[in-house]
Amino acid sequence: MKNEFLRKFQNTYVLKITGKNPRNFIRKIISHSIEIYSLKQVHPSYIQIRIAKKDYPKIMDLKTIYDIKIVDVGGIIRVKRKLLSYQTFLCAFLFGIFLLFFLSHLVFSIEIVDTNKEIRTLLLDELEKYGLSKYHFRKSYSQIQKIKENIIQENKDKIEWLEIERIGTKYVVRVERRKKEKEKEKIGQKDVISKKSAVILKIDAQNGEIVKSVGDYVEKGETIISGAIKLNDEVKGYIGASGKVYGEVWYKVSVTYPYKRDESYQTGKSKKVYTLSFLHNRFELFNFDSYKNKDIESKIIWKHTFLPISFTKELQREKKVIKKTYTKKEATINALKLAKEKLSRTLHVNEYIMDQKSLKVTEKNSKIVIDVFYTVYEDITDTKETEIEIIKDKSLEEKEE
Repeated sequence: MKNEFLRKFQNTYVLKITGKNPRNFIRKIISHSIEIYSLKQVHPSYIQIRIAKKDYPKIMDLKTIYDIKIVDVGGIIRVKRKLLSYQTFLCAFLFGIFLLFFLSHLVFSIEIVDTNKEIRTLLLDELEKYGLSKYHFRKSYSQIQKIKENIIQENKDKIEWLEIERIGTKYVVRVERRKKEKEKEKIGQKDVISKKSAVILKIDAQNGEIVKSVGDYVEKGETIISGAIKLNDEVKGYIGASGKVYGEVWYKVSVTYPYKRDESYQTGKSKKVYTLSFLHNRFELFNFDSYKNKDIESKIIWKHTFLPISFTKELQREKKVIKKTYTKKEATINALKLAKEKLSRTLHVNEYIMDQKSLKVTEKNSKIVIDVFYTVYEDITDTKETEIEIIKDKSLEEKEE
């Protein structure tokens, strides 16, 4: 066992010996006390053997009419070759780190969190005046504080409070405008409306007046529970209408299913692999015998705060992929099942499919295409708010006091 373990790190060559009756040459090698680690009869005219690197010159001295080629290596030599193959990647990796470090210190966007166009324009001009703009280097914390104070001081009549926050390569500017003498007080009217076209199946109202009935057809946006308070058909006020409305909604789902498709299953083999991710590239470290097809469970061990670099531990499970062919009946059953699953994923609690009907079945490019009509019991509740503005003059209120 110990020798087997050490042999994994020993430098070895895999030789391809070609010629007439190569087994005679193998016997000659053995007679000269040269150890053969493995032997494989690939073809009657040639054999592959694995030997220690140190024994290669001895075999070449014994060579007569046979053609001998090195087709693979093992041990430390293999590791060195693998490292050399990563040379280009390492250079690109170091250059990428430098480039990302440089780019991470630039400002790529400035977002002003305010709906007033005049204020946004004012702040962008002020920030640019102090050198805080797109494609410039970011400022230090003390510089940012000084810029804030200067902007507020120079615009006392318009700005009450200002905050500048750096998020990665973006600056987010939040502002509070100075209040004027007049302000708007908003009173909300809330109606329960239909989220989509449907036939009403259930109405559960908590507040407001029900203006539609079970069995009524409603278009999207129609009011079902009104928040208006009426007296003799005249609106006297508003309350917040609330409740739940369920309706019969209709969907047409089109699904395509191939007659031939790849299906996979796990073989039971698995291993742990460490990977390095850089930008959109993923590199497996020292995994010289990678699975052709696999399922991966990843766990991030380390991730850079700003740069797109991460170190990950993966559990890789080997899987085999087989090609399967379906009959038209099997493809139809699978397509209907897929369509139902596709629609069911969009439904919430208390929502369900009431009925389904296949509308059209066609075949196209070795695939079956099915259009399915579904009737669904669904929550169609939505709300609509209307705002009424009342202008109050603070200066008048102060005089009255």
